Amino acid sequence: MTSTAPSHTPTTGAFYVQAVLSFGLSLTAVGIGVVFLPVDGWVRAFLGIAMLYTVTSAFTLAKVLRDRQEDTYITSRVDRARLDKLLTDHDPFQAGRAVRDEDRLPPPSRQPVLPEGGRPPDPVPAT
Repeated sequence: MTSTAPSHTPTTGAFYVQAVLSFGLSLTAVGIGVVFLPVDGWVRAFLGIAMLYTVTSAFTLAKVLRDRQEDTYITSRVDRARLDKLLTDHDPFQAGRAVRDEDRLPPPSRQPVLPEGGRPPDPVPAT
């Protein structure tokens, strides 16, 4: 059976740091913008709650997409295992002929047929 390594590219440390800093900077910038916006407190509160809701929705969406991708990967691994088993069980020399159940059974044991006395015949001496 053949096995293939998953096509997973590991995240580098620099990319991880960039993503975290980018997220933190954007969240801080929007938060500062909401705080210093020249509107009433109720409007600021509404925008703050809307910002937090957007952030939590983004995390939920990322988790759902990751879970779906993992499920697809697992399903493709199961399908690949089934295909590998099918290919290993396939006999190319029997192409065009259906495999019957009696072909799958082991052949019956062949016992020598003994004469009526139940004794094997005496061997013929070599001359």
